[in-house]
Amino acid sequence: MNLVQGCVVCGAESTSGARARRYCSNTCRQRAYRNRAKSTAVCGSASLGLPANMSSFVGRDDDLVEIGRLLRTTRLVTLVGPAGVGKTRLAAELVGQLQRAGRGEVVLVELARTKGAAVALEIKSALGITHGDPHVLAGRDLLLVLDNCEHALDDCGELLGALLTQVPDLRVLATSRESLRLPGEVAYQVHGLSGADRRSDAVRLFLDRARTVAPELEFEDADTTVVAEICAKLDGLPLAIELAARLVRAFPLDEIRARLDDRLSLLTGGWRTADQRHQDLRKAIAWSYELLTPPEMTIFRRLSALPGGFGPDVAGVLMGETNRAQVLELLLSLEAKSLIMPCAGAPGTARFRMLESIRLFGQEELVASGEGDWTFDRIVDWLQVVVTPALEAVITSDEAMGRLILEHDNLEHVVERLSESADERQVLIAAALAQVRSHYGQVGDLTVAMLDGALDRTDPDSPHRSIALGQAAQLAGLRGQYDEAVRLGEAAVELERQRGRVTVLGRLLRLLHGVRDRRGEREQAMSALRETLDISRRVEDHTGMVLCLNDLAWHHLVEGDVARAERVLDPWAGVLRFARLPDRQVASVLHTRAAIALHKDDLRTAEARFAESLRVAAGACLETQVLYALDGLAVVALLCGRAERGLLLVGASDAAHKVAGVPRDPWSARRIDEALTASGVPEVHARATIATGRRTTVRDAVAYALEELTEDSGTDPLSQRERDVIELVTKGFTNRQIAARLYISVRTVETHLRKIRDTLGLRSRAHIAAWATQRGASQIA
Repeated sequence: MNLVQGCVVCGAESTSGARARRYCSNTCRQRAYRNRAKSTAVCGSASLGLPANMSSFVGRDDDLVEIGRLLRTTRLVTLVGPAGVGKTRLAAELVGQLQRAGRGEVVLVELARTKGAAVALEIKSALGITHGDPHVLAGRDLLLVLDNCEHALDDCGELLGALLTQVPDLRVLATSRESLRLPGEVAYQVHGLSGADRRSDAVRLFLDRARTVAPELEFEDADTTVVAEICAKLDGLPLAIELAARLVRAFPLDEIRARLDDRLSLLTGGWRTADQRHQDLRKAIAWSYELLTPPEMTIFRRLSALPGGFGPDVAGVLMGETNRAQVLELLLSLEAKSLIMPCAGAPGTARFRMLESIRLFGQEELVASGEGDWTFDRIVDWLQVVVTPALEAVITSDEAMGRLILEHDNLEHVVERLSESADERQVLIAAALAQVRSHYGQVGDLTVAMLDGALDRTDPDSPHRSIALGQAAQLAGLRGQYDEAVRLGEAAVELERQRGRVTVLGRLLRLLHGVRDRRGEREQAMSALRETLDISRRVEDHTGMVLCLNDLAWHHLVEGDVARAERVLDPWAGVLRFARLPDRQVASVLHTRAAIALHKDDLRTAEARFAESLRVAAGACLETQVLYALDGLAVVALLCGRAERGLLLVGASDAAHKVAGVPRDPWSARRIDEALTASGVPEVHARATIATGRRTTVRDAVAYALEELTEDSGTDPLSQRERDVIELVTKGFTNRQIAARLYISVRTVETHLRKIRDTLGLRSRAHIAAWATQRGASQIA
């Protein structure tokens, strides 16, 4: 039987009685040898546009391992990422490793300067396909590396689709700012280098490149701290870091850091041998921008005015008449092209952000387009709509507070820009920003000056002035300035009574109750509290009712009437048990219940409730509530005979109160003094131990308080991290959202969930959420 097969070089048919021949003649055999030699020779770094053999490769060990693994199991891998993230350099390093290991042939093709039909010709030429027949590649262990494909996606896709189908042994590694979207492709996202500490890959890269231009420089620990901040501000982008490092000959590190707001003008002058786009950060980003369609350019420019990220809602506002489906399509396109990236948002909602260098480029384009003022005006109007539900409710819900927190950077940006005008809208925006900062215990002079400035610059008849005055009163109260707090609170209430907004009046009255109570004006405080409770009942605000009752119970407790405090809360056990209270209010109710147990000398129950209040407050980053709970746990420890623990917690709480600028409340201060006296610890030892505690961070104090409790009780089988995961599951977060919120991988989240199910004997996420809801409700009530 004769087997007919075409020559793998010229395609001419030949016959053989024994076996198929790959070549029709010695001429074709020699031509194939020369093609293979040529292909192997193309692996020098010059073809990639970077002098890889002249500069060291820093970091990316995990990336190299993972990409290598993918290439062994996948035939098409595309390294995807934004401008300057190091895709080309990463591919070059991987190619070098493969060559040094002798793992087959590698053909590298640089496509940055190649367009249209020339793309296919360039690739075929590099592969040695001279007559259009890809069978010349048959039987060869070949890796084709295509660098910079983003401008030639259609041309690359068409050719690769044919090659991968016809040449089973061919593997392809591509670099692009957008995936090729071919069947079987794995798009490997390349991120910036980690740069959070002085030993990070980003810092190592900066120092390595700095020493090449200024080998005489020596870097101290303080210098590497500044370098870490520079790298973080540059989002870990290797190109930006290398360009910044080259400046050390001319500028001190502190000045480089200070000038990064103008980084696009500053970061120029890359390697002379590099492609033009890699010599200048602005040019690198402009390459991506110029590949966009006009509508993509428009939405990109306008979204760059939002430094804190954005979702489809504001994108729709900024695109005017564009329908929702088109807006979503534009966002997905920008994400695919590595100009925006997904980030953590509210549960069940999409949110994106831009790397700061890309955003600053977008800002330049926005100003050049003449759309800057119009865009900013639309953003301010949109933010007013976003913050209003949080500031006009009697009690700000967790959802509304979470939205304010998400928009923190956008609020800050808007307030800063409006501070140059008398625009009335800044009053509400500044009040929202102050609310977020108060939430985190940031009640220092900068926050006060920001809010006071907005009030001073705007018309006294502003419809939102009462809300801002109320927020100013809260800040003064948290800072221990009770006279000023009462003055501002009274002014806010008087102004709001003229407006007629019932829920806003209830909000301000509750705030006035708090500052009057701190000032020692019990009767006036109770009057404001009862009016707030009446308003909450009228508008059927169960959360408001619960919090008013909690405040009422606390008032009776401080007055020494423990039985009455219990009676106030007991009839509302159903609401306490089933209402979905905000975290701040859950922590407050737990604290009150713990204090009642403490007054009854039920130390075991008091400790359990203080600990749960601390868990809730710490999980939601509620600094003030964390301090209250630490004070309570310190008192319990001292009364239980665990003096060392109690004194350390007293010291840690002392320091935390001072850092936060929040004075200890009178009840806690009195109980701590009484417990210290009752403990019988010698004064010298007590002072020394408290001093040790003062050197403890709040984070470490919380961990110490909760971990020791778990070890002592032996009743809690869950770690604190597992508790954090359960809490987010209960709030409806997906695994990916949980991972983003806790800064862990999705796989780690899955491991935690599996362990939680095994430990608790539960079968699903729904069962976990139900278990957590029931357990949390029972501990509150």
